[in-house]
Amino acid sequence: MKRFISPSPRDVASPAPLLGWRVGSVRQTAYQLRVADESTELWNSGKVTSAASTNVPYGGPPLAPAASYVFSVRTWSGAAVSAWSPPARFGTAAGPVWGDTKPTWACTGGAETATTWPDYTVTLTNQLNVVAGDVHVRGD
Repeated sequence: MKRFISPSPRDVASPAPLLGWRVGSVRQTAYQLRVADESTELWNSGKVTSAASTNVPYGGPPLAPAASYVFSVRTWSGAAVSAWSPPARFGTAAGPVWGDTKPTWACTGGAETATTWPDYTVTLTNQLNVVAGDVHVRGD
């Protein structure tokens, strides 16, 4: 069994991410999902009688912004039940935790009005106090 959302998205912005998995050659008649953070199970769907295996919405409590989660699934085919899948990882977008943070543009006038991108060498020292984060760098 394979599970997926994207392969391992880190910036899911939806409060109810859509989960999915591939069952293989058997006919799925039911599934059960578990979603957890690093230490605690947040949601257990219980056994759901359904053949759905794509775009299944997360149904647990609100997920924290800028956090990392895992989900596992097991399926039924009639009376036969699969083992739990290995956990798949996903993360939530930063949402409002960025406050009044603004991007830093290395061009004159900001990205909206940039006509030239001068050569820069950037050295960064950062301390991240979150579980997940992204740094985006554009270069030609």
